Amino acid sequence: EVLFPGSTKNMSTMPKILPLLVTAATVTLLVAVVYRQSQPQELLRRKNKLKLYAPKTATPKLKLELLDELKFPDAVCLDGTPGAVHAEIIDGATGWIIYFEGGGWCYSEKSCLRRSKGYVGSSNNLDPVDKHRSTILSADCSLNPNFCKFSKVKLHYCDGNSFISDVDEPVTVGNEKIFFRGRKILDAVIETFIPRGLNKAEEILLTGCSAGGLATILNADYLSDRFLSNKKVFGSLKKYKALPISGFFLNANTVSNEPLYPEQIRTIYNLSKAKAPKKCLANFGVEDQWKCNFAENAYATLTTPMFLINSAIDRWQLNHIYYHAAQKNSSWSVCMRDIENCTSTDQIEAVQHYEDLFKTTLAQSSVNNRNKGAGFISSCVTHCEAESSYYWSELTIEGVAMRDAITAWWRADSASPEELREFKPCALNETGFPRQCNDMCNPSGYKDVMLVSDGLNLRYDFLSEYD
Repeated sequence: EVLFPGSTKNMSTMPKILPLLVTAATVTLLVAVVYRQSQPQELLRRKNKLKLYAPKTATPKLKLELLDELKFPDAVCLDGTPGAVHAEIIDGATGWIIYFEGGGWCYSEKSCLRRSKGYVGSSNNLDPVDKHRSTILSADCSLNPNFCKFSKVKLHYCDGNSFISDVDEPVTVGNEKIFFRGRKILDAVIETFIPRGLNKAEEILLTGCSAGGLATILNADYLSDRFLSNKKVFGSLKKYKALPISGFFLNANTVSNEPLYPEQIRTIYNLSKAKAPKKCLANFGVEDQWKCNFAENAYATLTTPMFLINSAIDRWQLNHIYYHAAQKNSSWSVCMRDIENCTSTDQIEAVQHYEDLFKTTLAQSSVNNRNKGAGFISSCVTHCEAESSYYWSELTIEGVAMRDAITAWWRADSASPEELREFKPCALNETGFPRQCNDMCNPSGYKDVMLVSDGLNLRYDFLSEYD
């Protein structure tokens, strides 16, 4: 049964809907086809334009470093290999970026064991030089004017729960062991770079994408307390802000009202003994503290200056939270990947409902938050869009490009109107085509955007494990 999360609106079951809507869907589909065929030159123009925004090279100076096993024996990945970073330390730099890599989560002992044997669970076989094509980590000052000259530390993601896992003893799964040590990896990274210039930082930006965006939210105040309370070590620090990218994952049921994702997060929270933000934990009883693994509850209690970069209809969320993966072959799967393929009224209403739910959730989380919902929230069906040079430079809301919105926020004084500005998504077109209300989202060119701008996303960002 299709019951929108957060709504009492019941829809008929999918099997019953389809026969009743064959004629209407066929007509709507023909309209969609006509619309698409009427746009070939525009799509070609955009696809050619996308090539201009592809970084010519990867970030060549971010070099692999494994954490010192003698100094930090507990700072290990799921498989027990040492935590790792790719870093570029610039002599004399007073600005630093601490970047959390993303890559989903594991949701059970079995899936975490599986994960430990691959890229997002181990530091084995990592590239000696990071191949991630990035905007925020770019040394190209024409692309990245605010942070191009910063020292950069990118934490390899290998703990399974956004760098907040913290289990002292290994967990035995069958005849093998796995380790949940994300918080210890984070602590070890900070200790490693203090004597290498982090102690002299005047500006620090905390950021990351996807599960790394969530890590940015969940660890922002933890690091703020560490940086700002220790004047002896971080006495030079004048600015500390956080920029989570695609990290505001909703605590939402599927389109059929199944609590799939909430139960998965509850499981990994308990399994990893997660260290969620303390102020959030204080708002819940012990049985409900797992909810602090969600951005919406953690964000509500944060004091760190923060600017959210997110889509209200994030592609990963539509396909892994809202839409059950077991139904991949239905027309709903096609719709969730590209809203121009949402040919029935029920489908586009469901997507619009998720956007409305995102906006409502963020507004509720912002009531007592010092940031008041500040961010750049689009209607694009994207994920980690700030890592795309195209979206970074070209996506606009209210006439302001994403990069310019970030610039204004970063340079603004604390709690000023520019620091607290909200850029909100537009409402989708439920009655015709195109469905997309922001023509800079380029839904038909999405795969091209991601392929040319951030190939690593295809490597790990859309991982999803189900048992």
